[in-house]
Amino acid sequence: MEKNIHNIKTLRQKVFVWIAFALFTLYAISLVVPFLCVFVNSFKLERDFASNPLNFPETWHFENYVKAFTELKIGNTNLIGMFGNSVLLTVIVTIPSILFPCFTAYVVAKFPCRLTKPIFYMALFMQLIPIVGSFPAFYRLVVTLRIKNNFALIWILYASGTGLNFFLFHSFFQGLSWSYAEAAKVDGAGNYRVLFQIMLPQAKAVLTALAITSLIGNWNDYMLPFLYMDKHPTIALGIYQYKLLQTYRANRPMLFCGIILSIVPVLVLFAAFSKTIMENTSVGGLKG
Repeated sequence: MEKNIHNIKTLRQKVFVWIAFALFTLYAISLVVPFLCVFVNSFKLERDFASNPLNFPETWHFENYVKAFTELKIGNTNLIGMFGNSVLLTVIVTIPSILFPCFTAYVVAKFPCRLTKPIFYMALFMQLIPIVGSFPAFYRLVVTLRIKNNFALIWILYASGTGLNFFLFHSFFQGLSWSYAEAAKVDGAGNYRVLFQIMLPQAKAVLTALAITSLIGNWNDYMLPFLYMDKHPTIALGIYQYKLLQTYRANRPMLFCGIILSIVPVLVLFAAFSKTIMENTSVGGLKG
């Protein structure tokens, strides 16, 4: 009897696994197929795409990717300039978006006092505030402080020390042993030396994983460049603006070339560091 029940449970588990596998396979196909269509159509001319958007091109125009670097442009900024703006902006905003939450989480997790709990709950409360409610005042502040379209100051918008990265770092530092720091303090090390020479090296894998995910997110970010860096279009903003221009002067294969080229750095970065990301991040926390 027990054997039969066990076989029934095993059969049910197998059915659920195959159903889940089929659903996720269909979901993966729904994500991949549009990119394949964009990739194939990027080798067509506009008249070929207009007449046969779902067919393979009769003649593969590989020169479209060469032309995209000069013909796909917004104002005086071509595709090369958009890539440069994206790289510069991504690096500038990623560094403070990782370091400031890391330092804040370290202090809150390892130096408990009367202010640590209020800081933690304030960071949690800030996650619950809709951006729509605070956006007009925040945008006015950015313009007043002359941060808009300023590469030297735009990093300030990401230097809050809160956000999702704060909670991920806080979870990590709470589970990190303090014995190494105590041993270093016995030898005369100060708080800064403990942080930079003992604690941060142990968080190297976590820093790397969050830095990569932040780089990918900031590279694909459309809202920040649209709102605060419109005079220096990034690849995400430039492609969107180019799409709007094509309403009256269509050249959709050129647009598709830009889309494919924009995702190549993200795919390369994720392929190179996917193992690091998966090993050091998990749902609801981090693994050190």
